[in-house]
Amino acid sequence: MTLTKDRSSVKPFVVATCSVAPRRRSRKSRIAEVLAAGVVLLGAVACAVRLADRQLPASSAGASYYVVKPGDTLLGIAEKFDGGGDPYPLVYRLEHQTRSAVIYPGERLLVPG
Repeated sequence: MTLTKDRSSVKPFVVATCSVAPRRRSRKSRIAEVLAAGVVLLGAVACAVRLADRQLPASSAGASYYVVKPGDTLLGIAEKFDGGGDPYPLVYRLEHQTRSAVIYPGERLLVPG
């Protein structure tokens, strides 16, 4: 018994595509989108300006600024200024000041004296 397929009855596979015309937005919705985008942009600019104008803490008596050099670490800086005591409280204070454990060359740090 042999089975043969009659190829004339086989229909080709066709992928159905659906194209929907883009919905036309009203003038009010387009204005609302532009205003929302403007508010977001204005907020981003305000944040950037606030970060750029961020003031370093006012220097207290005996405090000095240290400019980070390539290869410096927070622990190394704290050991330089600590005077032989436990450097870790100063490390935590510097981390809080920089809001990160990462420091970059040229960054100014306020180190208490």
